Amino acid sequence: MKLERFCVTDSEVICLDCWAFRKHFQHEVLNVQEAAEEFKAQLQKSVIKLQTLIEKCNAAKRKLEGLLEDTFFYLAI
Repeated sequence: MKLERFCVTDSEVICLDCWAFRKHFQHEVLNVQEAAEEFKAQLQKSVIKLQTLIEKCNAAKRKLEGLLEDTFFYLAI
């Protein structure tokens, strides 16, 4: 059987028979391409959030490094 559908309810790829006649009959089901596009969009949003978080962490790190340098400079005087 060719796996052509994605059962959103169970988060698994299924064949047409399982969707039409069996276990997944009343579940929310998408074709595999639609499911892939939805997951891709979700991943892209997550990547953007993570990139923003990384930028904020790097900015905080640079600030702390600057404060540390200033502290060492004043302690050396």
